[in-house]
Amino acid sequence: MKAKSLFILILMDLMAFPLHATTVKWLTKPEYDVIRYYSKDIFKCRKNGKYQLIDLTGKKLLPSGFEADSITDFRGGYALVLDFPDEKDRNLNMRIKGFLSESDHRFVTLKEKGVFHTTFYSYFSEGMLVAANDKGKLGYFNTEGTT
Repeated sequence: MKAKSLFILILMDLMAFPLHATTVKWLTKPEYDVIRYYSKDIFKCRKNGKYQLIDLTGKKLLPSGFEADSITDFRGGYALVLDFPDEKDRNLNMRIKGFLSESDHRFVTLKEKGVFHTTFYSYFSEGMLVAANDKGKLGYFNTEGTT
């Protein structure tokens, strides 16, 4: 008799608080190996060892083909998008693919021909980024990707 009363009581509780179905909307298709918080409204995603940034709508911030081996934090208003052309020199030989503006998420490619590498201080400072060409000569890039 007690079990029947308990069942009726639980049934009445369920009727008083009906369950509601919830629809889930994916931020992005489940295609990434890792998704981590990166910055305000931006997530850093890894797929097959390459990184991409997406916003809250799931939009990719780096153009197709510009996925990277590494993406730095935002410093001086920009994040560097880097590749490691030589696995043996990963930490010393980082090739610059471009950079991303923190304010409007605009991706900037380098306008100069050639391959450019980061140096010891690989962040923008006062709107300039120190970089080296393949011959080891140093110079600066501005925020538009020109020297």
